[in-house]
Amino acid sequence: TSLLDALMKCGDVAHAEALFYSSKEKVLSMYGAMMKGYVDNNLPEKAIDLFNEVENPDE
Repeated sequence: TSLLDALMKCGDVAHAEALFYSSKEKVLSMYGAMMKGYVDNNLPEKAIDLFNEVENPDE
């Protein structure tokens, strides 16, 4: 989670996404770091999409 947060703070959204989606086991804090990072990097639509993915993980 700390690495995701650091990547997003540096504006490296692509590497944060690669790390996030390559993780086999995602914990809730990882989703939170990604959503906050998306919002901080002016990508609110990606944050909403990820939020919906958390609500409906099987879809």
